[in-house]
Amino acid sequence: MSLKRKYDRKVISYVLALVMVFSTLTGIAPGTSMAVYAAETTVTFSPDELDESVTKNGVTMTLGAVDKPETQTYVIFGPGTFTTESGKFSSITISGEFGEVFEEGWSGTDTDTLSWTGDSNSVTFDGWCHGVSSIVCTVVTDDNIPVTGITLAPNTDQTIDVDEVVSFTATVEPNDATDQTVFWASSDTSVKLYFDAECNSPVPEDVATSTLMVYAKGVSAGDAIVGVFSHADGSLYDVCDITVNTPKPAPTAADFTFVKPENLIYDGNAKSATVASNTAGLGTTIVRYYDDDTLSNELVSATDVGTYYVGIDVAEGDVYAAATKIHNADWKFEITEADPVAADFNFAAPENLIYDGNAKVATVTAKNDGMGDISLKYYTDAARETEAASVIAPGTYYVAIDVTAGTNYNAATKIFADGWKFDITKTSPEATDFDYIAPADLAYNGSAKTATVAPKSTVTGMGNVEVKYYSDAACENEVASAINAGTYYVGINVTEGDSYASAEKIHDASWTFTVTTIPMTVVAPDVNVPYDGDPHGINVTVTTPASGYTIKYGESEDACTLDASPTITDVADGPINVFYKVTADNYDDYT
Repeated sequence: MSLKRKYDRKVISYVLALVMVFSTLTGIAPGTSMAVYAAETTVTFSPDELDESVTKNGVTMTLGAVDKPETQTYVIFGPGTFTTESGKFSSITISGEFGEVFEEGWSGTDTDTLSWTGDSNSVTFDGWCHGVSSIVCTVVTDDNIPVTGITLAPNTDQTIDVDEVVSFTATVEPNDATDQTVFWASSDTSVKLYFDAECNSPVPEDVATSTLMVYAKGVSAGDAIVGVFSHADGSLYDVCDITVNTPKPAPTAADFTFVKPENLIYDGNAKSATVASNTAGLGTTIVRYYDDDTLSNELVSATDVGTYYVGIDVAEGDVYAAATKIHNADWKFEITEADPVAADFNFAAPENLIYDGNAKVATVTAKNDGMGDISLKYYTDAARETEAASVIAPGTYYVAIDVTAGTNYNAATKIFADGWKFDITKTSPEATDFDYIAPADLAYNGSAKTATVAPKSTVTGMGNVEVKYYSDAACENEVASAINAGTYYVGINVTEGDSYASAEKIHDASWTFTVTTIPMTVVAPDVNVPYDGDPHGINVTVTTPASGYTIKYGESEDACTLDASPTITDVADGPINVFYKVTADNYDDYT
């Protein structure tokens, strides 16, 4: 706060007390102006620069004479003067081999160094020096920029708790003042000042510091004034009132009532204990769970089987301070293992429930962690009394499980639910389920040809197979048997079996065969008879087949259309060539 601030009597007394503290600690009376800062400049003249009058860096040196004899060493003679344009000389030193002075204020007669000390902007010299090596003039200039004010931020009243920290920053005006150092002080032991926010480095109250930011920590309940004083001018200062509150009492376990969770059997859900305040003025409470009685390892929740220790964190309330890890030896509970039931599991029937000759596998998985190993078993009855040897054939299967002990569950046997079942249905037979064998002898012989269609050796549970013969590839036109020459297409009808459904007209493009024709046996001897006036033709005898054949005659091979053989009567009409063609079903044509 500025000096124009109107303090009440209490604050005024604090300020006066703080000023007295400052005066006592520093030995500086209030209002005392400190020493003025000054800058020193050194101007050195070398032998080569010596002359009866020479100016360098604001310093002018005038000598009675400067001589350089044959010995090559410089000699200077007075009387002379040294003057400076700014500031004042504090010392002048002439170094050489030997010299003497006659002027007051100088010393060094009969020595190799002539020196002057004092406080003047003009110094006279009367004497001489042989073998001059240097002349050094030290000039002091007044470059001090005085402090005009100092302010403290914040400088409004502060209220903190014990162990609470507030920072203060001092501003020295102007910001380019030569002396920026300050003294810091607290009027009461209830507040202590530190250089660091962690409050490890105390601020000494009797030593000026260039640190313009400090931290005030509440040590005990009380009122104090924090002040900052200019080192350059003790009459310049600023202060701030701090009130340190009486600390609130810390809550204890006795201020709370602890209630265990109601259900302490593991169920996969987090258990929640209740810790309720039984004392007014407490802040909000957060319940936390740990796996040790020292509350060193916090857990995310109290879910799995085990012993849990409860601690609470309490926010600051109207009456009580904040606190963490409040605990009582009785604030604990234990979650015990659960007996597994069907509701603790997820059941999934096999995806493909159509018979395919492979064993089907259902899936049963635990919903929660900590379950033991699960073994599936299959039964043929709902009561799960008769275990199935395999799960391959069509039928209804009932599932149950055995479970070993886990971290959260006990062991159990024959766990099941009504819905843990599935049906394997019969599959429809396909041509690929069968082996096809065509008849061995495919030459016509008057007997029915028989193809063989049988389930493959790997197929079981197929019904009875009935082989059918068709005259078309689509198996639309059935024939009674495959006797006559021609191409036959095979299809099958299958009755329902243990594993396969019934089906009709199962066929495959490769299920075909052809009955071939066979040669005829024909005799037609040449005719050569004496003329007798009767017409004569050829006689054709067919011995195979015995019947069912047709004979056509003609006088050229490609024109056999006559039902009877051509004849001749007179010798003059012959001889002639007679052609004939014998045809019959299932036989090769004979010409």
